[in-house]
Amino acid sequence: MRRWVGLVAAALVLTLAVGCSSNLSGSAPENAPPASRTAVPAVGGIQPQEAPAPPAGPVTDTTTLKADIVTTGTLRMTVAKPTEVADKFVSVTVGAGGHVDSRNEQSGHGSPTVELVLRIPSDKVDGVLAEVGKLGAIDSMQVNHEDVTSQRVDLDARIKALQTSVDRLLDLMSKAASTSTLLEAENQLTQRQADLDALRAQRATLGDQIAYSTITVDLATEPEVIAEGGFFGAVKDGWNALVKFGGGLAAVIGFVLPWTPIFILLAGLVWLLRRRQLRRQPKGQPAQLPALVLPSRPAQAGPTEESKPTEEPTPTEEPTPTEEPKP
Repeated sequence: MRRWVGLVAAALVLTLAVGCSSNLSGSAPENAPPASRTAVPAVGGIQPQEAPAPPAGPVTDTTTLKADIVTTGTLRMTVAKPTEVADKFVSVTVGAGGHVDSRNEQSGHGSPTVELVLRIPSDKVDGVLAEVGKLGAIDSMQVNHEDVTSQRVDLDARIKALQTSVDRLLDLMSKAASTSTLLEAENQLTQRQADLDALRAQRATLGDQIAYSTITVDLATEPEVIAEGGFFGAVKDGWNALVKFGGGLAAVIGFVLPWTPIFILLAGLVWLLRRRQLRRQPKGQPAQLPALVLPSRPAQAGPTEESKPTEEPTPTEEPTPTEEPKP
């Protein structure tokens, strides 16, 4: 009986040992590192070696990197002599380690102007702008800053991955055993090399924008006002006066227009009160109008009827007796 118990116990221990070993061997692939994303497909039957797995650890946070800032700006100034001031701008920029991308001068019949595109080191742009701002009257100035850190990190990562792929294709071409294998690897290498060159050009342009700020400067003199004389000058002045009058009239109308409903309401209220007052008067009685005080007329010269002297009646003549004839 004891022998049977011992055999059963031994069988149970052996079964547990086999189960544990199978679990350990089956869980190993789950913890194995994944294959590299930049693996190159087999070319001509040649299987490239797998890339080593990235080291374990936290992913680098871009916020801990140095910020990459692209600075751009515009500056407009009014100066007495634009050409001479432009030369001073160039001198200050070159002295700070920058350069001039373009220069455009216009000096026709009107006031002369100069346009400059300056590339100034990003860490010195504030000092340069403060120095050149003393050369004239600043009309407007605008400076913009753009953070391109994530864009730069993305370009660097893509360039590194493509460079690794190109290196593997070159290694495959050196080990190719047939012409077809070599041609297939060369086609893939051409495409990836073109993508790599384009990314490198973008990275170089971005790096130049980060290292040097781009400032556009416009220099001009105050425009000269030439007064026109003669008939045409008078016509122009009259037209300008008419335009100003029309603008003033429009402003007055615009100011009074919101008050129009109130004026209409007040006029209607006065009309209603006047009509009610007329209805209260008895019929047949004319409306009593307020007495009007007429101004007194000046006295006319000459005697009036009252002042005329009364005419005395003229005495009538008595008839004279006629003489009787003598016998």
